Amino acid sequence: MAKGFSMQKIAAQAGRRFAVPGILAGVTALAMIRDIWSYDYMTEMPLLPMILFCGLCFSTAGALLAEALDKPRARPLFSAAGAAFGVLMMLCFSGTKTAGTVCGLLALSAALFSCACISRGERRAERLGHALGCVLTSAGISTLVFLLLTLLISAVRTLFLNSAAWRTFDRITGSGAVLSYLFIAPLLLFALLPEADASAEKQGWLRKLLAWAVLPAYLVLLAILAGYIALILLRWEMPVGQMNPYALTALCFYTALHLLLTGEENAIARFFRRWGAWPLLPVIAAQAVGVAIRVSAYGLTESRIYGLMLTAVCLYPVVAGMLRRRANGFLVISAALALVLAVPAVSPRTLTRLNHEARLYAALERADMLDANGSIRPGAPASGNDRSIIWSSARLLYVLYDDHGDTPADSKTADLIRQLNATDPEGKSSVTDKIRALVGFDQADSENRYRHFTARGAYSTDRIIGPPMDS
Repeated sequence: MAKGFSMQKIAAQAGRRFAVPGILAGVTALAMIRDIWSYDYMTEMPLLPMILFCGLCFSTAGALLAEALDKPRARPLFSAAGAAFGVLMMLCFSGTKTAGTVCGLLALSAALFSCACISRGERRAERLGHALGCVLTSAGISTLVFLLLTLLISAVRTLFLNSAAWRTFDRITGSGAVLSYLFIAPLLLFALLPEADASAEKQGWLRKLLAWAVLPAYLVLLAILAGYIALILLRWEMPVGQMNPYALTALCFYTALHLLLTGEENAIARFFRRWGAWPLLPVIAAQAVGVAIRVSAYGLTESRIYGLMLTAVCLYPVVAGMLRRRANGFLVISAALALVLAVPAVSPRTLTRLNHEARLYAALERADMLDANGSIRPGAPASGNDRSIIWSSARLLYVLYDDHGDTPADSKTADLIRQLNATDPEGKSSVTDKIRALVGFDQADSENRYRHFTARGAYSTDRIIGPPMDS
């Protein structure tokens, strides 16, 4: 990575290998700057820059794919095809208010596929580590450029033009951020990425950092989780909603270290490569039990679905580590999964809505609260569990609809919203008041449910207590 950072070298490298992505980086930056100066306030990223950004990501992946297939002359064609794919995907799935999430998943898919194209040959870990080091270097230089621009802009404003409109300087600062991260950073990355036939680095600074700092921290986290599991076994009580984030973090740490370390770094890395997967088995088992209890009690949420998907793909490196193999297909599998999750028909938000529709109407039917037309009516007193399902699922579905408004008009959620709003023609009552007016439950039911929402750290083996919205 000992390359000069002259503009001539950057332009030559980017133009030869990444001409199409380089042009897209400039166009994306210009489109974003135009929107910054067109609106007084931007509550979300405009659609056109997101479309162009997806094209940039997949165009870069296309250029790297051409190199991986040893077809350097076809780089422009592969880059253009990748750009067209990214733009079309974003256009197809940008009709909802979740366009930002779709853009993020598409960009993640392109990044993972790019890493898969780079990490090829006999020394995959070295190539991947070298590429990630290039990413961090370009991001660091771009951040330095942005901080210097911010300092200069602030100095000019304070010393000479303090009376000028602050919004103008805010736009200038935003434009500097866009130029730094959407134009300078990609061009630096294109200049730093090693050639297809370049020899892989045997020992990069990133892998040294991973081996001497990140790996010991991971082992400490694993020891803490082992103590937590021992406490569960000692008490024979399953805490709900506490372990999953740390277990997911441990799985992500293991996956990254499995992909980037070879065992040649130090003795701890050799031990990790040989035995590191086995201590994760009790962590995964305890995590599975906790999530199963949580889903059974409260159903699916977007965060739980993302967590389950992340756990599923991270199991592949764990199994590979137990068999002392490389998880060569992990990046491609993860890229494909991110691409699938970007499709609205099977997105986590859609799966969450379908799950809670099923839970809600099953509970209403058991409580005899559905008429012949399928409409909700106050009925016989529901059981305590059914009352909890009705309260939580109806509330979650209303919030999903209210926040995003992309629910199909013929869905059960849309029918529920119409019935809830009919209880309050002026639309001023809270969702709790609307649910109570529709299903006929009294205030005590709502207050009891709210206590369950906010109770944290409670242990239970036969009754689930805890916030149902978290992981």
